[in-house]
Amino acid sequence: MKIIRFLFVAIATLLCSVSVNAENIEFADAKVKELCVANWDTNGDGELSKAEAAIVTTLDSVFTGNTDIVSFREFQYFTGITEINREAFANCANLEYILLPKNVTTLSPRIFEQCDKLRELHIPASVTSIGTQAFYGFKGTIYCTYGSVAHNYAITNNIKYILLSIKKPPINIMDGNY
Repeated sequence: MKIIRFLFVAIATLLCSVSVNAENIEFADAKVKELCVANWDTNGDGELSKAEAAIVTTLDSVFTGNTDIVSFREFQYFTGITEINREAFANCANLEYILLPKNVTTLSPRIFEQCDKLRELHIPASVTSIGTQAFYGFKGTIYCTYGSVAHNYAITNNIKYILLSIKKPPINIMDGNY
């Protein structure tokens, strides 16, 4: 009876850990994972779950000046962040890719200053404000939505961009312009 109970507990524990791990973020960049786990792993399991990332509201200076990070596409899971603070990624000289969370509304000044290798910056349509010199020295491509603040910023500042979607006005068949 004790063996059956032990096996049941072991199997239940294994199944629970598998379901929890399925929600853990798989980081492409080991240094980014290290920094994220060190700062926001609330349950102490050595991993960062999507739920743990979602409750983060500010980056402070965790990444500022870090020349070891290359990719942070997993930043998209940090949905509790609405404003990316000043110089959050400034001087991350080797950062190449980043995907901003869909709830971000404000990109503060100089957040990507001197990110010389930044090639891909995905900016959601939710962004309504971009601070001065937010992309100082930026030579990459902004991925954005047609008519968004990011799209207009790219045009105004002569930054290469790729449109992720095009919003067209609805067709009014009553006026004959279709």
